[in-house]
Amino acid sequence: MSSSERGVSHTARRLRLALATSFLILFVLLTWFALYTVPGQNLDNFAMAALKSRAALMPRPLNLLTSLISVPAIAVVALGVLIVGLLRRRLALAIRAVVLVAAANICTQLVKMALPRPNLGVSWVMENSYPSGHTTVAASISVALVMVAPRGFRAAATLFGWMWTTLMAVLVIANGWHRLADVLGAILIVAIFAYLLAPKERRDRVVPQLEIGGTISAIVLSGGATVFYGLALYKVRNFILIPQSQEVINKIIEVGSPTGRWFALGSVLTVSALAAVVLNGLDRLAD
Repeated sequence: MSSSERGVSHTARRLRLALATSFLILFVLLTWFALYTVPGQNLDNFAMAALKSRAALMPRPLNLLTSLISVPAIAVVALGVLIVGLLRRRLALAIRAVVLVAAANICTQLVKMALPRPNLGVSWVMENSYPSGHTTVAASISVALVMVAPRGFRAAATLFGWMWTTLMAVLVIANGWHRLADVLGAILIVAIFAYLLAPKERRDRVVPQLEIGGTISAIVLSGGATVFYGLALYKVRNFILIPQSQEVINKIIEVGSPTGRWFALGSVLTVSALAAVVLNGLDRLAD
């Protein structure tokens, strides 16, 4: 390896570490805000109630996707990743992707067991569900596919992973299994391990149009999430600092109310934007 190649490798390694550290900081801040503050718990419940009340608008067959998440499913994916790696003669890369899936899912379960959800007076009959196991599985599988996909198929793998992760996250919220912070925390956990384990960047990497489109999509989704959540927060500005009951929250976001629409749209776009940022960034780092 030449000195210039070593320089590129060191730069890429520092970039991965910086990104992983940034995602870790975001995870810690999200955990504190969502679990241990009244505004955080309130906003989580507003978002979940908004999507639950609009769950009837989703096609029923989509709910079948949640049944695909299981230990055997993870094992099948791990085997598939290894096979792709062997076909590409990249066994080390395949093992790295499998380690990512295992580490992210184990970490999610450990965090869920270790972190309590204190009773701050925010009423909702639901135990601690942070972070989401379903979303961790979907996001980690998506990342593993991007890592092992051949260069010509990586953009397609990124698009599939973004859609799969977003859909799974929205479904578990709409079904009342998880809050918004649960799925965001799960994606951040996957992101931390993904950027620590992502292969080094190649100097001769050619950026295709689909990759540029992914960057633009991430920016547009992030902007949309900011706008809709800004509208929603403005509508509930007099409520978020005080613990709210389930009855009050349901009344504010009931079907037909603009506030409920803003929360529902903002939640979907927030999840989608984070998934797009993580997967598109990983695609750029992939070897």
